[in-house]
Amino acid sequence: MPDVAQYIGMVVTFLVAFGLSFELPILAVLLTRIGLINHHLLRRGWRVALVGILILAALITPTPDPGTMLLVAGPLYVLYELSIVLSRIFQVKVPDDDEPVRL
Repeated sequence: MPDVAQYIGMVVTFLVAFGLSFELPILAVLLTRIGLINHHLLRRGWRVALVGILILAALITPTPDPGTMLLVAGPLYVLYELSIVLSRIFQVKVPDDDEPVRL
């Protein structure tokens, strides 16, 4: 039977992990607007992202069973795909040389 300190520690870990992971689409939009990433880069790196998401899910789940890990990894991967879509929507358009720049 876990004591109160262990329970609160586990709850805080879950809140911080899920809170940070739900910021992934916002971070992707910001990095896209700055010009550091684009949707092509995110689309090419989906395999690496999936492995990273599975490792992260294995670290933040309290039990070693794969069912719980997949329940955590599923929404994280959906957020990654949402990041790709948002990166495509919010990409910076580079003006042509003969087109005047509008602010």
